[in-house]
Amino acid sequence: MEPSSSFSPPVSVLDRPSSVLIPFSIFATVFILNMYRTGGCLVKSCEYTSMFHHSISIVAALACMAAEWNELSTRAVYGSNTDFPRASLLQHINIGYFLYDFLHSLAWEHHFIIHHAVALTGLFASEYMNSFALANAVNTLIAESGSIIYNYYNAHKSLNHYVVFVAVYGVSRLVFLMWSLSVLYQAWRPFLGAVYPFWAPYAITSLQLSLLVVNLLFLFTHMRKLNRKLRERRQEAARQAAGEGEVTTAVLRRRSVVAIDAAAANMGEA
Repeated sequence: MEPSSSFSPPVSVLDRPSSVLIPFSIFATVFILNMYRTGGCLVKSCEYTSMFHHSISIVAALACMAAEWNELSTRAVYGSNTDFPRASLLQHINIGYFLYDFLHSLAWEHHFIIHHAVALTGLFASEYMNSFALANAVNTLIAESGSIIYNYYNAHKSLNHYVVFVAVYGVSRLVFLMWSLSVLYQAWRPFLGAVYPFWAPYAITSLQLSLLVVNLLFLFTHMRKLNRKLRERRQEAARQAAGEGEVTTAVLRRRSVVAIDAAAANMGEA
């Protein structure tokens, strides 16, 4: 595999800031409106804004995949972003959202700073290369669908919903594993005529493997948590059964004592 010698940086979002500033402003406005609607509840306002982004990005990602289905296995990695306007639009929406949420994390949720910094680095690298937007659309669909399922569980907080979340999330991560293998193959075996900088395969490999590892760690964490919850429920059921058994035994013993006393009384009267 030889890197393209004809690569030159295209016009980036920095040269057309409105493509990012518009979605950034929309998400910031949604957050502010929800702060007003919830009486200043930061957590709920963030959740509503996140769900708004999840919904938009999933619909946009599905539209990208439907429109470019035949390109996913060959040109998703090095196909020009300008050839995939839907994927490019979704990428700008994601940049706007992560810029908004990055500022939010700087102010309140500091543990998201590194995550958002890495996400923005990958998105801006895609803009610089003018490729990988279609691959990012698939990554977005899988990531955001997992987030929606997790938020659904958080809204209900029941063991049955948690079982459904872990099962569906596990299946989706297996799909993500297969997709990541396709991305890595395309990164190192580009289609004829692909244009990309020499460092692109290394950057793409690092990004995709990082996403995969983070998702698998998240899955294993929740699998262990689910196993613990199920074990605790079995133990609780066993304790309840043992308690009911003790009550039944005590009742039977009491009845036996009463019967013996009654028999003794009858014998005395006789």
